[in-house]
Amino acid sequence: MTYYVDATTGDDDDDGLTEETAWQTIGKVNGAIFWPGDSILFKRGETWTGTRLVVPASGSNGSPITFGTYGSGALPILQGDAAGCFRIADKEYITVEDLDASGVNTDPSVAAVQVKDSSHIILDGVTGRDAAGDGFYIEKDTGTVDDILVQDCVAYDNAVFGISAQRFVADGPTDVRVIGCSTYSNGTDSAAHHGIYLRECIDSLVQENISYSNVGSGIKINTCTNTIVERNASYNNGGAGICDDGVRVHTGGTTIRNNLLYGNFTNIQILDDINGDYWYHNTLVNATDSGFNAFGTNNTGHVFKNNIILQDGNVVGIWGIYCVRLTELAWLSNNTLDYNSWIYIDTGNGDTFYAMDDASYTWAEWQALPASPDPNSINQNPVFVTDYTDLHLQVGSPCNNAGENVGVTDDYDGVTRGDPPDIGAYELVGGSASASASASASPSASLSPSA
Repeated sequence: MTYYVDATTGDDDDDGLTEETAWQTIGKVNGAIFWPGDSILFKRGETWTGTRLVVPASGSNGSPITFGTYGSGALPILQGDAAGCFRIADKEYITVEDLDASGVNTDPSVAAVQVKDSSHIILDGVTGRDAAGDGFYIEKDTGTVDDILVQDCVAYDNAVFGISAQRFVADGPTDVRVIGCSTYSNGTDSAAHHGIYLRECIDSLVQENISYSNVGSGIKINTCTNTIVERNASYNNGGAGICDDGVRVHTGGTTIRNNLLYGNFTNIQILDDINGDYWYHNTLVNATDSGFNAFGTNNTGHVFKNNIILQDGNVVGIWGIYCVRLTELAWLSNNTLDYNSWIYIDTGNGDTFYAMDDASYTWAEWQALPASPDPNSINQNPVFVTDYTDLHLQVGSPCNNAGENVGVTDDYDGVTRGDPPDIGAYELVGGSASASASASASPSASLSPSA
């Protein structure tokens, strides 16, 4: 069955089965009986206030219960109440499409959209905004959380996280996928609030998202297992220098590949006592502090290959491109750095490769260290199509065919990589920029010298 809800002309005493006999209130929806395969559609251009929608029933495999829209115009706005806007708790097989959850609460523990102890949930094209807590909050408390897809959603102006998935008991959420979302202007605490935040999740994917202008990090992965972070653009996040990075990793076994990271306080950050992450084919440009920061000495087994790290002192006004918070060079012998392109452009300080808390080195001195870091890396300008508005490579770039095959088969645009591949997030194809700069779906056009 399909049910219609119209905030202006609906009537809860009607049957809700046609647009002409639509229901009116969220309370009516909350108290109704639904069955697998039912759809509840809200009229576009309408706003509901004063009551949070609490999904009352589960769907089944192949027959989800769907909450969506009808008509034309702006997304239906569900403003909810002090408890939030939209809640799915202890349910299965629910699909939510094209709704605008606009928080009006003042409790930082309350999210605009909450998924708690529920599985097989799809949030597609949903907006979560203006909440005192998170835009989207996926929580494992005492039940099971598995197979959660957050797709093409938007989270902005939330006081804590844009999109988060976390656990409060052993064994966190599994198979959480955040794909194609935009998260921006979230958070009030640069040490704790991020655009996308996964904590203690298992087998998760963060893919093709854009995360920018968040108070903390654009993307943070914390104590998760088997996470892939790929084809994201994370830029202009943070600035306070506490926990505000393009991608911040506080867990081992994470693969971070084909990402564009620029204009963040630090473009990437690896925290202490973390082992075995894989950083492949990322392009890191003009962080306001450092392009790459390994925080501490107890990191082992990290592999950092085929990445471009560029800092232009004329843009960001700092000295040094490489910031590793080391107290000893033993860190280098416990991790692998190779086939990268490192360059710092500055007319005043010369050719200097910088390792914080230890010493400063020229490129030749760096490669001559006993740990032999970066034996096949290069120290040349990668030659982007346009500095810094298009990070595709130009024909003749020294990064062309200069990488090592690490099993990453395509680039940021989805273009098949060569063997040997190009260094960085983009691959040159047929002597031209991959997928052509004008045809690319990447956010490169939003780059600016201020980045």
